[in-house]
Amino acid sequence: MTVIRLLATLVFLTLSGQVLAHKVNVFAYIEAGTVNVESYFPDGKKARLAKVTITTLDGKPVLTGQTDQNGIFKGKLTETAQTGAELLVSVDAGLGHKTTTRISVQEADPPSTGTLPSSTNRHALRAMIEQAVQKAIVPLERRLNSYERSTTAREIIGGLGYLLGLFGIIMFFQARQIASPADKKPADKPRQE
Repeated sequence: MTVIRLLATLVFLTLSGQVLAHKVNVFAYIEAGTVNVESYFPDGKKARLAKVTITTLDGKPVLTGQTDQNGIFKGKLTETAQTGAELLVSVDAGLGHKTTTRISVQEADPPSTGTLPSSTNRHALRAMIEQAVQKAIVPLERRLNSYERSTTAREIIGGLGYLLGLFGIIMFFQARQIASPADKKPADKPRQE
């Protein structure tokens, strides 16, 4: 029974690593009418020359292309694509490495005129503030994604140590259980005089 449990655990750990190996992370945003897509694997390596397809939610193609050697794709949106609410960004790095994410066109920054709007034009002022906030958020999102993708050797060794510790505890209790019946001797009856 113990061997079966051990084999099941090993199979589970092996398969979970394979599932994670097929994951591709995508960071996509729109800036000044250009879709920016950055793709990478969980270990931090760039998804080079990956196929990028950008479509509307109903499947109409908007942009297609390929990431460069740094895993980055940039493409200019057409006027009609800029009026949609959301777009789907799909990245296919081959061999099952595929992912899709949504980006909002409405959250994209409007073209900047470089001048401040009058105090009566609150909509334009709001758009400029949103544009400035979006520009400030992009580097923070990149940094957050880089923390997500970096699994260090220390974490891997710590995880293996944790598993070995659990295995040791299980083996301790099983050995104790096996040894218990043999160690118990019938109690001597007290002598009666």
